[in-house]
Amino acid sequence: KMATRAKPYRESWFDWKPTSKDQAAAAESLMLKAFDLHHECAQVQVGATIVNMIKAGSGPPLVLIHGMAAALGFWVKNFPVFARTHTVYAIDLPGFGMSGRPKFNGDSAQEAEKYFVDQMEEWRKVMGIEKMTLLGHSMGAYVSAVYTMQHPDRVQHLILADPWGVPKREKHQRRIPLHWRLAASILKNFNPLASVRATGPWGPDLIVKFRSDIAAKFEQVYSDPAVVLDYIYHMNAPEPTGEDAFSALTEGLAWARDPLQDRLSSLASHVPISMIYGSHTWMDKDAGESLATKLGRWATFHIVPKSGHHIYIDNYEAFNQIVLDEIRRVSGTG
Repeated sequence: KMATRAKPYRESWFDWKPTSKDQAAAAESLMLKAFDLHHECAQVQVGATIVNMIKAGSGPPLVLIHGMAAALGFWVKNFPVFARTHTVYAIDLPGFGMSGRPKFNGDSAQEAEKYFVDQMEEWRKVMGIEKMTLLGHSMGAYVSAVYTMQHPDRVQHLILADPWGVPKREKHQRRIPLHWRLAASILKNFNPLASVRATGPWGPDLIVKFRSDIAAKFEQVYSDPAVVLDYIYHMNAPEPTGEDAFSALTEGLAWARDPLQDRLSSLASHVPISMIYGSHTWMDKDAGESLATKLGRWATFHIVPKSGHHIYIDNYEAFNQIVLDEIRRVSGTG
Protein backbone atom coordinates (compact mmCIF):
# COMPACT_ATOMS: atom_id res chain seq x y z
CA LYS A 1 0.00 0.00 0.00
CA MET A 2 1.29 3.45 -0.91
CA ALA A 3 2.25 5.49 2.14
CA THR A 4 0.87 8.99 2.53
CA ARG A 5 3.18 11.55 3.98
CA ALA A 6 2.90 12.97 7.46
CA LYS A 7 1.36 16.44 7.53
CA PRO A 8 3.40 19.32 8.96
CA TYR A 9 1.77 21.93 11.14
CA ARG A 10 1.85 24.52 8.30
CA GLU A 11 2.57 24.14 4.60
CA SER A 12 4.17 27.54 3.92
CA TRP A 13 7.91 28.15 4.36
CA PHE A 14 7.04 31.54 5.85
CA ASP A 15 4.60 30.27 8.47
CA TRP A 16 5.70 26.70 8.96
CA LYS A 17 6.13 24.63 12.09
CA PRO A 18 7.30 21.03 11.83
CA THR A 19 4.83 19.65 14.38
CA SER A 20 2.65 20.54 17.35
CA LYS A 21 1.85 18.89 20.66
CA ASP A 22 -1.62 18.02 19.41
CA GLN A 23 -0.31 16.43 16.22
CA ALA A 24 2.34 14.47 18.10
CA ALA A 25 -0.27 13.24 20.59
CA ALA A 26 -2.59 12.23 17.75
CA ALA A 27 0.22 10.32 16.00
CA GLU A 28 1.08 8.51 19.24
CA SER A 29 -2.57 7.70 19.90
CA LEU A 30 -2.93 6.02 16.49
CA MET A 31 0.26 4.03 17.08
CA LEU A 32 -0.87 2.89 20.55
CA LYS A 33 -4.28 1.67 19.35
CA ALA A 34 -2.61 -1.55 18.26
CA PHE A 35 -1.34 -2.28 21.78
CA ASP A 36 -4.61 -4.15 22.31
CA LEU A 37 -4.71 -3.99 26.10
CA HIS A 38 -5.64 -1.53 28.80
CA HIS A 39 -2.73 0.79 29.45
CA GLU A 40 -2.05 4.09 31.15
CA CYS A 41 -0.44 6.96 29.27
CA ALA A 42 1.20 9.65 31.37
CA GLN A 43 3.59 12.55 31.20
CA VAL A 44 5.47 12.44 34.48
CA GLN A 45 7.05 15.58 35.91
CA VAL A 46 10.72 14.85 36.55
CA GLY A 47 12.51 17.89 37.90
CA ALA A 48 12.23 20.65 35.32
CA THR A 49 11.18 18.35 32.48
CA ILE A 50 8.69 15.57 31.71
CA VAL A 51 9.04 11.90 30.82
CA ASN A 52 6.43 10.44 28.49
CA MET A 53 5.47 6.86 29.37
CA ILE A 54 2.95 4.06 29.16
CA LYS A 55 2.29 1.41 31.79
CA ALA A 56 0.30 -1.82 31.86
CA GLY A 57 0.07 -5.20 33.54
CA SER A 58 1.01 -6.36 37.01
CA GLY A 59 3.94 -8.17 38.51
CA PRO A 60 7.67 -7.43 38.71
CA PRO A 61 8.66 -4.19 36.93
CA LEU A 62 10.08 -4.40 33.41
CA VAL A 63 11.22 -1.14 31.79
CA LEU A 64 11.63 -0.82 27.99
CA ILE A 65 14.05 1.74 26.49
CA HIS A 66 13.82 2.53 22.76
CA GLY A 67 16.66 3.16 20.33
CA MET A 68 17.80 6.11 18.23
CA ALA A 69 15.09 7.96 16.25
CA ALA A 70 12.46 5.71 17.84
CA ALA A 71 9.94 6.09 20.66
CA LEU A 72 7.84 3.99 23.02
CA GLY A 73 5.27 3.06 20.34
CA PHE A 74 7.80 0.81 18.63
CA TRP A 75 7.24 -1.84 21.34
CA VAL A 76 3.75 -2.61 19.99
CA LYS A 77 4.39 -6.37 19.53
CA ASN A 78 6.27 -6.80 22.81
CA PHE A 79 4.57 -4.64 25.42
CA PRO A 80 1.23 -6.57 25.52
CA VAL A 81 3.00 -9.94 25.77
CA PHE A 82 5.29 -8.82 28.59
CA ALA A 83 2.35 -7.22 30.43
CA ARG A 84 0.80 -10.65 30.98
CA THR A 85 3.41 -11.39 33.65
CA HIS A 86 4.96 -8.00 34.51
CA THR A 87 4.21 -4.40 35.26
CA VAL A 88 5.65 -3.01 32.04
CA TYR A 89 6.78 0.56 31.55
CA ALA A 90 7.93 2.03 28.25
CA ILE A 91 9.35 5.54 28.25
CA ASP A 92 10.52 8.08 25.72
CA LEU A 93 14.08 8.99 26.61
CA PRO A 94 14.74 12.67 27.38
CA GLY A 95 15.13 14.58 24.13
CA PHE A 96 13.10 12.01 22.17
CA GLY A 97 9.47 11.26 21.41
CA MET A 98 7.00 13.17 23.55
CA SER A 99 9.31 13.53 26.54
CA GLY A 100 10.74 16.91 27.42
CA ARG A 101 13.64 18.29 25.41
CA PRO A 102 16.09 19.70 27.97
CA LYS A 103 19.07 21.37 26.32
CA PHE A 104 22.27 19.38 26.02
CA ASN A 105 25.17 21.77 26.43
CA GLY A 106 28.03 19.32 26.76
CA ASP A 107 30.44 17.81 24.28
CA SER A 108 31.83 14.73 26.05
CA ALA A 109 30.51 11.19 26.21
CA GLN A 110 30.39 11.42 30.00
CA GLU A 111 28.16 14.50 29.83
CA ALA A 112 25.89 12.79 27.31
CA GLU A 113 25.58 9.69 29.50
CA LYS A 114 24.70 11.90 32.44
CA TYR A 115 22.02 13.63 30.34
CA PHE A 116 20.16 10.36 29.83
CA VAL A 117 20.98 8.44 33.01
CA ASP A 118 20.16 11.20 35.48
CA GLN A 119 16.69 11.67 33.98
CA MET A 120 16.06 7.92 34.02
CA GLU A 121 17.04 7.73 37.68
CA GLU A 122 14.84 10.67 38.63
CA TRP A 123 11.94 9.06 36.75
CA ARG A 124 12.51 5.78 38.64
CA LYS A 125 12.37 7.63 41.95
CA VAL A 126 9.13 9.40 41.01
CA MET A 127 7.56 6.07 39.97
CA GLY A 128 8.69 4.39 43.19
CA ILE A 129 10.36 1.45 41.40
CA GLU A 130 12.80 -0.20 43.77
CA LYS A 131 14.33 -2.72 41.38
CA MET A 132 13.60 -3.55 37.75
CA THR A 133 14.48 -5.63 34.75
CA LEU A 134 15.82 -3.15 32.21
CA LEU A 135 15.53 -3.92 28.49
CA GLY A 136 17.03 -1.54 25.94
CA HIS A 137 17.37 -1.67 22.16
CA SER A 138 20.31 -0.26 20.17
CA MET A 139 21.19 3.16 21.61
CA GLY A 140 18.67 2.42 24.36
CA ALA A 141 20.67 -0.69 25.22
CA TYR A 142 23.81 1.41 25.57
CA VAL A 143 22.00 3.90 27.82
CA SER A 144 20.51 1.02 29.84
CA ALA A 145 23.96 -0.51 30.31
CA VAL A 146 25.43 2.79 31.50
CA TYR A 147 22.47 3.31 33.84
CA THR A 148 23.05 -0.17 35.28
CA MET A 149 26.76 0.48 35.80
CA GLN A 150 25.92 3.63 37.73
CA HIS A 151 22.92 2.19 39.64
CA PRO A 152 23.50 -1.58 39.90
CA ASP A 153 21.39 -1.83 43.04
CA ARG A 154 18.33 -0.74 41.03
CA VAL A 155 18.58 -3.33 38.24
CA GLN A 156 17.61 -6.95 38.75
CA HIS A 157 18.51 -8.01 35.22
CA LEU A 158 19.92 -6.14 32.20
CA ILE A 159 18.75 -7.19 28.72
CA LEU A 160 20.65 -5.73 25.76
CA ALA A 161 18.71 -6.08 22.50
CA ASP A 162 21.03 -5.68 19.50
CA PRO A 163 23.06 -3.12 21.45
CA TRP A 164 24.84 -0.20 19.86
CA GLY A 165 28.22 0.81 21.25
CA VAL A 166 29.79 -2.53 22.19
CA PRO A 167 32.93 -2.85 20.01
CA LYS A 168 35.94 -0.64 19.59
CA ARG A 169 36.02 1.25 16.32
CA GLU A 170 39.36 0.22 14.86
CA LYS A 171 38.57 -3.47 14.64
CA HIS A 172 35.11 -3.23 13.14
CA GLN A 173 34.92 -0.34 10.71
CA ARG A 174 34.35 -2.51 7.64
CA ARG A 175 31.34 -4.25 9.14
CA ILE A 176 29.22 -1.10 9.08
CA PRO A 177 26.82 -0.82 6.11
CA LEU A 178 27.73 1.67 3.39
CA HIS A 179 24.74 3.96 4.07
CA TRP A 180 25.84 4.36 7.72
CA ARG A 181 29.44 5.08 6.71
CA LEU A 182 28.27 7.70 4.22
CA ALA A 183 25.98 9.26 6.81
CA ALA A 184 28.86 9.38 9.26
CA SER A 185 30.98 11.28 6.75
CA ILE A 186 28.29 13.73 5.69
CA LEU A 187 26.76 14.37 9.08
CA LYS A 188 29.97 14.53 11.11
CA ASN A 189 29.07 17.99 12.40
CA PHE A 190 25.29 17.65 12.41
CA ASN A 191 22.76 15.64 14.36
CA PRO A 192 21.51 12.51 12.54
CA LEU A 193 18.01 13.80 11.66
CA ALA A 194 19.01 17.35 10.73
CA SER A 195 18.03 16.89 7.08
CA VAL A 196 14.41 16.16 8.02
CA ARG A 197 14.13 19.57 9.70
CA ALA A 198 16.36 21.46 7.24
CA THR A 199 14.02 20.74 4.32
CA GLY A 200 11.06 22.48 5.98
CA PRO A 201 7.64 21.34 4.71
CA TRP A 202 9.33 18.61 2.66
CA GLY A 203 10.76 16.93 5.77
CA PRO A 204 7.84 14.51 6.08
CA ASP A 205 8.42 13.38 2.50
CA LEU A 206 11.99 12.43 3.46
CA ILE A 207 10.61 10.18 6.19
CA VAL A 208 8.42 8.43 3.60
CA LYS A 209 11.36 8.07 1.22
CA PHE A 210 14.04 6.94 3.65
CA ARG A 211 12.12 5.23 6.49
CA SER A 212 9.57 3.19 4.57
CA ASP A 213 11.72 0.18 5.50
CA ILE A 214 10.70 0.66 9.13
CA ALA A 215 7.02 1.06 8.23
CA ALA A 216 7.22 -2.19 6.25
CA LYS A 217 8.33 -4.04 9.39
CA PHE A 218 5.03 -3.08 11.04
CA GLU A 219 2.78 -3.96 8.08
CA GLN A 220 1.35 -6.94 9.98
CA VAL A 221 0.16 -4.50 12.65
CA TYR A 222 -0.93 -1.41 10.69
CA SER A 223 -2.70 -1.70 7.34
CA ASP A 224 -1.82 1.92 6.58
CA PRO A 225 1.97 2.54 6.67
CA ALA A 226 1.26 6.24 7.19
CA VAL A 227 0.46 5.45 10.84
CA VAL A 228 4.08 4.46 11.45
CA LEU A 229 5.58 7.11 9.17
CA ASP A 230 3.57 9.91 10.78
CA TYR A 231 4.62 8.65 14.19
CA ILE A 232 8.31 8.58 13.23
CA TYR A 233 8.05 12.07 11.79
CA HIS A 234 6.23 13.74 14.68
CA MET A 235 8.39 12.03 17.32
CA ASN A 236 11.54 13.34 15.62
CA ALA A 237 10.48 16.75 14.31
CA PRO A 238 10.92 18.81 17.54
CA GLU A 239 14.18 20.32 18.75
CA PRO A 240 16.86 17.59 18.52
CA THR A 241 18.30 17.75 22.02
CA GLY A 242 18.42 13.97 22.44
CA GLU A 243 20.19 13.62 19.12
CA ASP A 244 22.71 16.25 20.21
CA ALA A 245 23.48 14.14 23.27
CA PHE A 246 23.69 10.97 21.20
CA SER A 247 26.13 12.66 18.82
CA ALA A 248 28.41 13.36 21.80
CA LEU A 249 28.43 9.61 22.55
CA THR A 250 29.60 8.70 19.07
CA GLU A 251 32.60 8.44 16.86
CA GLY A 252 31.28 8.67 13.31
CA LEU A 253 27.70 7.77 14.40
CA ALA A 254 28.30 4.01 14.29
CA TRP A 255 30.77 3.62 17.16
CA ALA A 256 30.83 4.70 20.77
CA ARG A 257 33.57 6.94 22.11
CA ASP A 258 33.57 4.86 25.27
CA PRO A 259 32.52 1.36 24.13
CA LEU A 260 30.85 -1.14 26.42
CA GLN A 261 33.36 -3.84 25.52
CA ASP A 262 35.80 -2.62 28.16
CA ARG A 263 33.28 -1.43 30.74
CA LEU A 264 30.61 -4.04 31.42
CA SER A 265 32.98 -6.29 33.34
CA SER A 266 32.32 -3.96 36.29
CA LEU A 267 28.87 -5.58 36.54
CA ALA A 268 30.19 -9.13 36.85
CA SER A 269 28.88 -10.73 40.06
CA HIS A 270 26.37 -7.87 40.48
CA VAL A 271 23.78 -7.89 37.66
CA PRO A 272 22.97 -10.73 35.23
CA ILE A 273 23.16 -9.65 31.57
CA SER A 274 21.36 -11.15 28.58
CA MET A 275 22.69 -10.16 25.15
CA ILE A 276 20.33 -10.74 22.21
CA TYR A 277 21.27 -10.13 18.56
CA GLY A 278 19.53 -10.44 15.22
CA SER A 279 20.80 -13.21 12.93
CA HIS A 280 21.63 -10.71 10.16
CA THR A 281 22.07 -7.51 12.12
CA TRP A 282 24.74 -5.02 11.09
CA MET A 283 25.78 -4.80 14.73
CA ASP A 284 28.83 -6.87 15.61
CA LYS A 285 27.54 -10.16 17.02
CA ASP A 286 31.09 -11.45 17.47
CA ALA A 287 31.92 -8.57 19.80
CA GLY A 288 28.75 -9.27 21.76
CA GLU A 289 29.48 -12.98 22.05
CA SER A 290 33.07 -12.27 23.08
CA LEU A 291 31.85 -9.90 25.78
CA ALA A 292 29.30 -12.44 27.05
CA THR A 293 32.06 -15.06 27.24
CA LYS A 294 34.30 -12.63 29.12
CA LEU A 295 31.54 -11.97 31.64
CA GLY A 296 31.23 -15.71 32.29
CA ARG A 297 28.25 -17.11 34.14
CA TRP A 298 26.80 -13.63 34.63
CA ALA A 299 25.97 -13.25 30.95
CA THR A 300 24.19 -15.17 28.21
CA PHE A 301 24.25 -14.69 24.45
CA HIS A 302 21.33 -15.33 22.08
CA ILE A 303 20.54 -15.02 18.38
CA VAL A 304 17.02 -14.23 17.10
CA PRO A 305 16.65 -16.04 13.75
CA LYS A 306 15.30 -14.30 10.66
CA SER A 307 15.88 -10.83 12.07
CA GLY A 308 18.07 -7.80 11.52
CA HIS A 309 18.81 -4.90 13.83
CA HIS A 310 15.14 -4.39 14.75
CA ILE A 311 14.80 -7.77 16.42
CA TYR A 312 11.81 -6.71 18.55
CA ILE A 313 9.62 -6.49 15.40
CA ASP A 314 11.48 -8.52 12.72
CA ASN A 315 10.82 -11.77 14.60
CA TYR A 316 8.92 -10.58 17.63
CA GLU A 317 7.64 -14.02 18.67
CA ALA A 318 11.15 -15.46 18.98
CA PHE A 319 12.44 -12.27 20.59
CA ASN A 320 9.62 -12.18 23.15
CA GLN A 321 10.18 -15.84 24.03
CA ILE A 322 13.91 -15.34 24.59
CA VAL A 323 13.25 -12.31 26.79
CA LEU A 324 10.66 -14.13 28.91
CA ASP A 325 12.80 -17.27 29.18
CA GLU A 326 15.77 -15.18 30.33
CA ILE A 327 13.68 -13.33 32.89
CA ARG A 328 12.40 -16.62 34.27
CA ARG A 329 15.93 -18.04 34.38
CA VAL A 330 17.33 -15.05 36.27
CA SER A 331 14.40 -14.85 38.68
CA GLY A 332 14.50 -18.59 39.34
CA THR A 333 10.92 -19.14 38.23
CA GLY A 334 11.74 -21.01 35.02
